Amino acid sequence: MEAVKRLLIADTDAAYRRVLRDIFEKKRDFVVSGDTGDGEELVRLAKETGADVIIMDVVLSGMDGLT
Repeated sequence: MEAVKRLLIADTDAAYRRVLRDIFEKKRDFVVSGDTGDGEELVRLAKETGADVIIMDVVLSGMDGLT
């Protein structure tokens, strides 16, 4: 049995984040640790949750995906 992966979702579109959350919450090998539309909050969440996987848009408020 594979270990469960902690996942963060980052996109400025809240509806899109909900769609991704719904998809991944149905998978047994993922747990959604959080979601945000803000790059600075994403960095904080990543440190706080120890996320294994981050799905993110390049364009985020506060701090973009390239930074």
